[in-house]
Amino acid sequence: SDTVERCRLAQTHVEQGVRSRPPCRFEAVDVLWDPVSRVASQPQAPASAGALKVLLDVGHNLPALEQLFAKLERTFPGRPLRVVAGFSRDKDLAGCLDLITKAGAVRAAHLVQASHPRAAPAQEILGLVTEQRGAAGGCAVTAEGSLTAGVHAALRASS
Repeated sequence: SDTVERCRLAQTHVEQGVRSRPPCRFEAVDVLWDPVSRVASQPQAPASAGALKVLLDVGHNLPALEQLFAKLERTFPGRPLRVVAGFSRDKDLAGCLDLITKAGAVRAAHLVQASHPRAAPAQEILGLVTEQRGAAGGCAVTAEGSLTAGVHAALRASS
């Protein structure tokens, strides 16, 4: 195309760029979880027995989460999910939480405070969930003390 010619990009570089994905965009990682030592590690061989599939995604707003959950359903139909999530205060928290807590495959949501200045505290997010749904059903939701604690809670419950 004209842009490729003006920037002097080789077609192979354009194709490589289109195929690549930034980190934490539907990035699948196999994890071995030892509940006794509370240590997570990556297996030596892909698809190792007992490995849990962990998907990393930085979907940070409602449209991104809608796309993420649609892709999860296409890629892992019917598989139970545990979500570890933190949000910025300036996002549509109510919409994001409604989507997560009502998604049929989600068994539990572990809320954490993201590590940036605009992050909403996990307890504040949990309060919004409680306020939103009242006595209505949905998945179990907990507030965790840190991202590590949230991941460990999800791994513990999945193993």
